[in-house]
Formats: sequence, structure tokens, C-alpha cells
Amino acid sequence: MLSRSLGAGTFSRFWHYWNPIWGYYLGKYIFKPLKSIAPSSLSLLITFVVCGFIHDLAIMILKWKFTLLLTPLVSIHGTLCDIK
Repeated sequence: MLSRSLGAGTFSRFWHYWNPIWGYYLGKYIFKPLKSIAPSSLSLLITFVVCGFIHDLAIMILKWKFTLLLTPLVSIHGTLCDIK
């Protein structure tokens, strides 16, 4: 998983290999429903925002402090991905 991800030539390929199980559920429950009502590029960006927020939510629960560290970073990654 790590060597394929880090050797990927694009952000899209990186995220495809990084965590396929997490990506499957994000695709099934976030991206596909959004794609039926919004353009693919917007749906992808919102999916990345949700992903980042879920990670931040885990940090907030552990620290008992509001923080948005990963949401903006992962959102930027989402803008760099292309939809095929």
C-alpha cells in the first residue's frame, strides 16, 4: 500500500492506492450520492472535505478541543485530483 501510494504519479492515483477500504466507503456513501445531484468535480471536493473532517473529528474527540487541521489540507488535495 505504501510503496504504490508514494510511487503514484498523480494525486488521483495516490488516493486510489492510499486506503482502498476507506475510499470505497467514501465513494459509496458520499461521492456517488452527491454525484447524482451535483457536478463530479464538486462532489469530489465535498467528499475530500468530509474525509478531512472525519479525521479532524477523531482528533477533536481525543483532545476534547475543536481543531480543523486536516480538513483544509485534505480539501486542497481534493482540488488537485482529476476525475476520470
